[in-house]
Amino acid sequence: DFGIVRASNREFLSPPHDVLDRDWFVEARSGNAPVIVSPRRKGRVLQDDFFTLTVRRTGPDGSFQGVVQIAVSPSYFGEFYERLALEGGAIAIVHRDGAVLSRHPDPGAAVTTLPQGSPLLSRIREADQDIFLARSTIDGKKRLYGYTRVADLPVYVGYGFGEDEMRRRWYERLAAYGVYFIPAALGLVILAFYAWRSHDDLETTVELRTRALTDALAEREQLLK
Repeated sequence: DFGIVRASNREFLSPPHDVLDRDWFVEARSGNAPVIVSPRRKGRVLQDDFFTLTVRRTGPDGSFQGVVQIAVSPSYFGEFYERLALEGGAIAIVHRDGAVLSRHPDPGAAVTTLPQGSPLLSRIREADQDIFLARSTIDGKKRLYGYTRVADLPVYVGYGFGEDEMRRRWYERLAAYGVYFIPAALGLVILAFYAWRSHDDLETTVELRTRALTDALAEREQLLK
């Protein structure tokens, strides 16, 4: 509770060091949130890329008893999302303040925060989930985006499906449907033509027979006279 690291999986019998001034420790100590998600950063010792989840520990009397922190590598999500993202798509984990925690494709170290003009960041501030069409401020591609908030955390998972990819898949499906639709439509046209011809022939036959019957009745009337 005094900001001294007691244990770490990085090294056995980790030498104690002070984290009292770290933003996540200050926030956990204030009690404003039970779980704090930090922005993405590099470690001071190993220089590895990560973001952290910090959980506040509370004693039976409600007093602050320190924190437990987990460091998460963005590459873990990147490898997982690589198997999910379609061509031209993008998946990202974004903090409410705009910090990009993880993204596939990886924009690199140059992009760690969404700009203030980002349409995704604007939507996040208005609703916990939404679907919209916009152009990415990271790579400039136009995508259909959908996002949702992760539980009660200030974290959102979003997926963007490229407009060009959507159009390509729509054409592919249209072509696949055409394989069945065009022959079926042609068959219906042929059936309609034959039905029309049959109906026309039937009308002609009925007209001829009606005329013959009328002539026969007229001749009968003449003979009876």
